[in-house]
Amino acid sequence: MRKLFFVFCFIGLLSCDVEEIDFDNTEDRLAIEAADLFVILDENPRSQTYLGMLRATHTDTTLLSYKIKNDSPQGALAIQERTGKLFVKDSSLFDFEINSELYAEVEVFTDSLSATAKVVVELRDVEEAILNVEDLNISINENPTINQLLGSVKTSTNLDVLNYRILNQEPEGALYINEANGNLYVSDASLFDFERNPVIAAVIQVSSGENFKNASVTINLNDVEEPVANYSILFRGFSDYLFCGIPPSSSYFYIETTSDTGYFKGAESFTKDGQEILFSFTEITGTIIKLELSIPEFDENDANAARGTHMEGIFFTINRDGVELTTISAEQLFICKDSMYKLILTYDTRDHTYDIEYFNHGF
Repeated sequence: MRKLFFVFCFIGLLSCDVEEIDFDNTEDRLAIEAADLFVILDENPRSQTYLGMLRATHTDTTLLSYKIKNDSPQGALAIQERTGKLFVKDSSLFDFEINSELYAEVEVFTDSLSATAKVVVELRDVEEAILNVEDLNISINENPTINQLLGSVKTSTNLDVLNYRILNQEPEGALYINEANGNLYVSDASLFDFERNPVIAAVIQVSSGENFKNASVTINLNDVEEPVANYSILFRGFSDYLFCGIPPSSSYFYIETTSDTGYFKGAESFTKDGQEILFSFTEITGTIIKLELSIPEFDENDANAARGTHMEGIFFTINRDGVELTTISAEQLFICKDSMYKLILTYDTRDHTYDIEYFNHGF
């Protein structure tokens, strides 16, 4: 009597062919009968993909064990020792262009008996995704316009739909991209300043489904001779000499403006209670501009020193070539015993940042 077995392979979306296996009959009831396994599947399966089960018979009640004795290429397959189930171990070896067929010998054994089954895995060639991207390296003049087209990420592919996105960029916020066609544009034109950022860099990811590649973007800025910028500062504040309960006839304030190119201008004010103080400092050049606002130190025995008592509603408006950039507010200044009577505003024209320091603050 002949025993007939069928080996089926169901592997997710991968298709496998089926081969009929025929065991030879034997009169030796202590022998192990093991059937060869033949599998056909698409190339590039995932690791741990189930390939099939080695079939073996044994009339004894002793459990059978399975191990791979020889395999080519080595390390491609793995088998469960107690069940004979065969799996993909190294998926990189299941590449049709490298190995169109894979082979192995599996030993089926007990403590005293053994048999050998052959395993053949035939791979089907599958059209693979092609996605190549090119890095983008360009040079442009500094100070481009917002939304200016800078270039596009070039690709070669057999995929239908591609998506583009910026993974990271330096400085942040300089660029934006059309996610459908890979066109790259200026987002924040102020960041394209040679003196601040001579190079703009980014990483663009191009993807279609699970397939993706990254492209590096480098934008080198050309230094362009620019006209010297003229800055102006408009100062505004209100005097209140009754703040500390000391009623002088007027309040005194002093303002001094300097820059790293040698600009200097000072101004002083004797004001009445509730009077608005206005000063405008113009034609300032340089990268670091400082403005110092002070009230004389308190001295109850010195009528002149005690005249300045309080200033509130303090604002500084920064202009460049007649265009307002920002308005900065400051804390109030006052003169009472151990009080705050001085501040220094530092403005950096390179990145339009500022800092305010306060002195003798302890009221």
